[in-house]
Amino acid sequence: MTDIRENFDLMISSILASLAIIIGWIVQSGTIVALVSVLIGAAISYFVQTRTQKRAWKREYSVKLLKQFMVHCIEK
Repeated sequence: MTDIRENFDLMISSILASLAIIIGWIVQSGTIVALVSVLIGAAISYFVQTRTQKRAWKREYSVKLLKQFMVHCIEK
């Protein structure tokens, strides 16, 4: 039976070769392109949604202030 230290170089090279094969397969299959596209789309969607939500909050606040002003004017 051999010691692990004797096969350490073989184990490291096998692990690195396996990682290289996996990375090569991912790049070749177009998975990276799809993931990047999804991430960019999600970022753009998030940006647009947050801007729209902020505008809606400002509009609601303006309507609330106008209603309060109108109620105040009617009471006098």
